[in-house]
Amino acid sequence: MEMYSDMPVFVSANLVSTILIAIVIGLFILLLLREIMTWYFKINTIVDLLKKIEANTRQQPLPPQIVLPAQPAEPDIKPQTRPAHRPIADRKSSERKITV
Repeated sequence: MEMYSDMPVFVSANLVSTILIAIVIGLFILLLLREIMTWYFKINTIVDLLKKIEANTRQQPLPPQIVLPAQPAEPDIKPQTRPAHRPIADRKSSERKITV
């Protein structure tokens, strides 16, 4: 198993520290870009406004006229009845309209 003894060691302390520094810098850049995106699309402002609205609505009880009834009221609309239809053969000849 001495065939691998002459291969150089690729992982050194310098390489590990370089990788760690690159990861830290990458995370910093991602956090910075996230802040810029939330500022640009006004997400932070929207979240603050929504929190204020929620706090305001939780403080005020609903007025009684907004509370919906448990059962919906029956409609006052009655179905319309249609006159009975007679086939054309049953009609009298005087009822038939003649168009010219």
